[in-house]
Amino acid sequence: MPKRRYGDKPYRLITELGECLILPAEQFVRMHSEKRLSFAAIIRVDFHGHLPGFGPYNLLMHKNMLAQTLIRKRLTKSLNGLVEPLSTETAFAVKTVFGETSGRLL
Repeated sequence: MPKRRYGDKPYRLITELGECLILPAEQFVRMHSEKRLSFAAIIRVDFHGHLPGFGPYNLLMHKNMLAQTLIRKRLTKSLNGLVEPLSTETAFAVKTVFGETSGRLL
């Protein structure tokens, strides 16, 4: 519902990780090409990559882009076989935990 409420204006969202600034999709290209901004760096901070045991998040900052290459070359190819079973299992779990719905949104 935020799209209806805020339209194409930026807004702040409070999450369990803290406050986030949500920007309109139209600004994505400009933000994506901004070299001073790093998605990998913020993920490392938000998910405590500097702490022992959370080291895999540091792979996002590797100069050879190891994690990004692994995701692009290996994980993406595996998704076709994972999505349908995962969707089925998720639907079953949601139905089990929350029950049936009337089909109406609140």
